[in-house]
Amino acid sequence: GLWSRLSRTMVCTAETSKTFSGHLSPFVKPSHYRLRLKPCLQTFTVTGKVEIDVDIMKETPEIILHSDVLHINSVDIKTVTQNFSDVSYHFAGETITLMPLAPLAVGKATIAIQFTGELRRDMQGFYRSSYQGEDGREKTIATTHFDSGCARLAFPCFDEPSFKARFDVELVVKKTITALSNMNVVLTDTEGDGFKMVRFATTPLMSTHLLSFAVGELKCSEATTKQGTTVRVYTTPVEMRQDKCSIDVAKRALEWYAEWFAIRYALPKCDLIAIPDMGRREDSKENWGANTFPEIDLPFNNFSQMSNGKKGEIELIAAHELAHFWFANLITNYWWTDLSLREGFVSIMDDLFVGRNYEEYQIRLRLARKETTSVRYLDVPRNPLQQVPHGSPNELDEIYYPSTYTKSNRMLCKYMGEEKFQERLRLYLARRCV
Repeated sequence: GLWSRLSRTMVCTAETSKTFSGHLSPFVKPSHYRLRLKPCLQTFTVTGKVEIDVDIMKETPEIILHSDVLHINSVDIKTVTQNFSDVSYHFAGETITLMPLAPLAVGKATIAIQFTGELRRDMQGFYRSSYQGEDGREKTIATTHFDSGCARLAFPCFDEPSFKARFDVELVVKKTITALSNMNVVLTDTEGDGFKMVRFATTPLMSTHLLSFAVGELKCSEATTKQGTTVRVYTTPVEMRQDKCSIDVAKRALEWYAEWFAIRYALPKCDLIAIPDMGRREDSKENWGANTFPEIDLPFNNFSQMSNGKKGEIELIAAHELAHFWFANLITNYWWTDLSLREGFVSIMDDLFVGRNYEEYQIRLRLARKETTSVRYLDVPRNPLQQVPHGSPNELDEIYYPSTYTKSNRMLCKYMGEEKFQERLRLYLARRCV
């Protein structure tokens, strides 16, 4: 049945599925990253260093991990008994193979890599976004989009969703700009030459595609949920508004989901970051603790003048990404498949949230009309609900159908009734979340 299928396809610990080709070795598993990045918003370059603690489950002559379009400056592998400072490496596609002089024994090791990269322009990896400042000059902020398989564009890593690990992040930036990541700031220190180092708290176990950074001239408004979570909405200074609608939606959604799932939001803060030239709402990203959205949707400019239909659509976007904190971040797919389970469950949750908290928008009626037409004419029978055995994250666009978001789970909720549906989801999350 669906519940047993769900158990097989979602993961809370770093286990590797052997179903599809193209996976990294299941015998080398990351447990902790220490990542330091220094992005330059003038030259659009990034210098970085990453240390990755790994568990070696079987003696191996090499370690393969992901790295794409990065220049590797040095590699070092340390074990309990040896320091392999002379490590050769070569690239193949989007991976790098590290080859020490002798095989690595079973146990723990630390991989240290120094590298350089760039702030891209294609909204993948660590990329830059531009806007016109209050003085009329072009300004730049840098942010991330790591879904799917794009973390490897920013730093060498084990870039598969089943390889969950903890992350310590440090960002070195100019003193005058803001640096954000998934977690709260624990230390800010002077680096010299007008720079500062911003260190963030250690993340919970999570996949690489949920990691996030944002650097630039950003301003925020904030509130606190009744569970004590700090909620902040960040925008560029030129777009800063006093409108509190975005804060209200985020605060109310985190409170409502925590009660509905009977599991508190796991992080101490939740940032919603408006990106200036992010054009598509589909590019919104559920980075744990640091959501990114198109600026057009945050902080809901001219919200009071919008129609109820438009208001409901905008609130659905925020509610959808926030629901992923439970169903995608706490628990995660083994691989880039079964999207209908991940997106379908979240879609029923954003529907329920907006329907319950903003009844005046009549969102359920509007969605029913829109999605019935969409699925009927664009999706059936060409794209039936099924597990899609794609081996590469690059093929994901082929399986983001309308039905990915609308089939299966809404039918299941309707069939079971919301009370029983809620009971089973609560039990499932309680058993499997980290």
